[in-house]
Amino acid sequence: MISTLREEITALDRRLVETINARIEIVARLRAYKAQNDIPFVDPDRERALLDELKSANHGPLSDEGLHELVTFVLALVKKELAHE
Repeated sequence: MISTLREEITALDRRLVETINARIEIVARLRAYKAQNDIPFVDPDRERALLDELKSANHGPLSDEGLHELVTFVLALVKKELAHE
C-alpha cells in the first residue's frame, strides 16, 4: 500500500517538474517576443487575471490561500530561472 502510494506521488511529482520546465520554456519565448517588441516582461494585470482564472478552476482540496501561494511561488521561480539565461 505505502509503496503504491509513493509510486503514484513520484509520478505526479515528475509530471509537476515536466510542467514547470515546459512553462519556463514557453515563458522564455514570450519574454523574447516582448523584448523584441519593447513590451515590459512583467504584467501584473495578467498575473492577477491568471490567479483569478485558476481560483475559478480550482475545486480543491487546495485552498484559495494555498493556490495563491503556489501561483506566486511558480511565477517567482520562473522569473528567477529566466534571469539566469
